[in-house]
Amino acid sequence: MLRFKIVQSGNALRAGLLGLGFGFMYVGNRYSANGVAFAGLSVQVKERSVGPPQGLGRQSSARVAHPIWVVRAMSVARADRGWTRDRCVDGGAAALEGKHVVVIGCGMLGSPIAEGLARAGVGCLTLIDSDELDAANIGRHVLGASYLGQGKAEALAHHIRATIPTTKVMPIGEDLVAQEKCNVFGPGIDLVICTTADKRCEQYLMAERFSHGAPGVLLICWLEPYAVAGHALASSSPSESLADLFSSRGNFLKPCVDWPNGIPAHRVPACQAAFQPAGMAAAVPAIAMCTSAVLDYLLHRRTGSAHLSWCADAKAVQSAGGRLAAHQQSLPGLAVSERPLFS
Repeated sequence: MLRFKIVQSGNALRAGLLGLGFGFMYVGNRYSANGVAFAGLSVQVKERSVGPPQGLGRQSSARVAHPIWVVRAMSVARADRGWTRDRCVDGGAAALEGKHVVVIGCGMLGSPIAEGLARAGVGCLTLIDSDELDAANIGRHVLGASYLGQGKAEALAHHIRATIPTTKVMPIGEDLVAQEKCNVFGPGIDLVICTTADKRCEQYLMAERFSHGAPGVLLICWLEPYAVAGHALASSSPSESLADLFSSRGNFLKPCVDWPNGIPAHRVPACQAAFQPAGMAAAVPAIAMCTSAVLDYLLHRRTGSAHLSWCADAKAVQSAGGRLAAHQQSLPGLAVSERPLFS
């Protein structure tokens, strides 16, 4: 049985309730064999006049107001961080509440990762992206048509605040290299993840972290063309030079897929811009891999540097016009592989 305690009583409470005119609600809790249970009561105070009857030919006389307390059971639905994450089973949400993650790039890869981190219980997110949401984006983005024309960082922050209000979100709608609002390797930031697939941005992050010896974990994540593979380079030491893993032109030296005839590209109508189409479903395994990697580092389930990759099977790769790289042929398809960062 739940016990309820009203800390204010007597005439002061009654006068206050009558003044409010609607009453109050009380929620209590109790530890049970399966965890904390909540129950609630709603108390509505109504006023009833009592006194001599009044009518034709009778003199009016004073009537006395008496409060009527109407008490009803109230359904209580929890929406705290721990309950919405996993119904408080493993306590991970409590550990993630004080974590601050910077997500650079709020596109096809970055937007679902940011939303996934918020749903997992991460307390604070900084989102950096200078692009606006275009109609061609909505088929592979967390945001829909209602956000068209808005800055991706600001729109994604609005979306997360509306759906997961326990997470604090700070958007920066500026280019990472040019912006001055956020020191991405500053104090209080636990992890930085870059999903831009932009060589200029990645090289800036690598150089900044290496030159300043910034602590914390840096993840650089991207998809290969047509989303047939995904990568997450996780560096836990500021002394590691991730630039050694890329060519002078910024190409990763150990891709999962080779393109013997070049990467097939489609042209935008009446425009020279080229693109490689990929849907959200194709990117889901890589999204899950990157999101899980972030959570593993934040919860200290993973500590060292690593290269994580996911690759589609040979048939899917071939249908896109590629072939599995030599080092990938001995690895199982449709699975996450892990190898040392510098191997």
